[in-house]
Amino acid sequence: MEIGNYDNGQRINDSISYEYHPNKSIAAAGRILNENKIDGWTYYYPNGNIKSKGNYCLYPLYHSHGVLYKSVETDQWNYWYPDEKLKAVVTYNSQGEIIEQIYYDQQGLKIDKNTFDQLKETIEN
Repeated sequence: MEIGNYDNGQRINDSISYEYHPNKSIAAAGRILNENKIDGWTYYYPNGNIKSKGNYCLYPLYHSHGVLYKSVETDQWNYWYPDEKLKAVVTYNSQGEIIEQIYYDQQGLKIDKNTFDQLKETIEN
């Protein structure tokens, strides 16, 4: 479920937005600009622990009718396991492309991507 700020039934174009889990706890919180996620966002597990945190920016997509903007991850994003241990640090460029990835197992040791992919099949994402 997504909740934003409204005025007379119209969504405000620049506002703080909240998304909720079925148990009514906050699933995500951040800024919306013209229906796009922008700036800092935090995502949460249903138990309230932080799942991931990072920034979005607007990336222009040019086409024959003008420009559309797409929200893309930018800068550093941190991801955590449900028990609040660091899971990954991913760095994105301004176009939303991954430029660096560092993964950790549940004991906090650095692991490679293949090991991480195998591990994440056995735990909650």
